[in-house]
Amino acid sequence: AANLTTGTANIVIGFGALDAADGGEGFNVAIGNTAMGAVDEGSNNSDDNVAIGSDALLGGTGQVQHNVVIGASAMNSTGSNAQTGTVAIGSSALTALTSGASNTAIGYQSMTTLTTGDNNTALGYNALYTDDTGNESTAIGRLCMYNQASDADEDTGNTGVGSSAGYYNVTGTNNTY
Repeated sequence: AANLTTGTANIVIGFGALDAADGGEGFNVAIGNTAMGAVDEGSNNSDDNVAIGSDALLGGTGQVQHNVVIGASAMNSTGSNAQTGTVAIGSSALTALTSGASNTAIGYQSMTTLTTGDNNTALGYNALYTDDTGNESTAIGRLCMYNQASDADEDTGNTGVGSSAGYYNVTGTNNTY
């Protein structure tokens, strides 16, 4: 937070944490080496976030609000894209996310390749691991729907519950496993 001039009630611990912030960023918790390190609200709001872990919610010039990110490299690719209300808990959870919205990933590498998909929920080790653009899927369990790889930002609408449920599904839609 070396450049923060008018921010309010931020908690910053770690080398390079919230380092690009230079305006009114407020009510953020950034703990870890470069946690929220590139977040710079500019004319956008970047408030009310929790980022814990090295490179967690690295951010950029896009608006980031009301996100909870815990884990090394979790949600670290948002760049100039806005993110509101996204949850990523676990090392590398949602690590490739750019503009996808309303996603919740909990578990080591859950939804790790998702870039633009919306409204997905993954809970478990490597859950919904491969899908990069799918929407509206729910995967609960270790390796659940691991190989799902939707075509070009489509509503896949799959639901899987249990270890490896739907593991071999690649492009199927609206299935329950």
